[in-house]
Amino acid sequence: MTRKLNKKDLDFFRSLLLEKRAIATGDLSSLNSFGNGDLDGAAGDEADLGSSASQQAFALSLMENEAQVVREIDEALERIDNGTYGICQKSGKQIAKARLQAIPWAKLTIEAQRDEEESNGWS
Repeated sequence: MTRKLNKKDLDFFRSLLLEKRAIATGDLSSLNSFGNGDLDGAAGDEADLGSSASQQAFALSLMENEAQVVREIDEALERIDNGTYGICQKSGKQIAKARLQAIPWAKLTIEAQRDEEESNGWS
């Protein structure tokens, strides 16, 4: 049985979340400039244009994924503030510390996450 998170635990996870958020937002700013100007200097070579478009699509996909992680981190920080961090939003059970260390923005226990994925046909 996992014990409830204490202030020291919450401080640790807040720090971890803020670190992950800083990394994610730093990645967003570097990705934002990725590919800028690639098409401006193209000599009309269709392969170069296709490659640039592919790189820009990839960068956009990464930015969207990073933006989602930032939103989830912000929600986790709110849960720390309102006293619901580490509590599964589906079952109400305590989320294992090991899971929170791996995915500090986790909203569900591993069991609830599996149930969610199975009900959505992801397994």
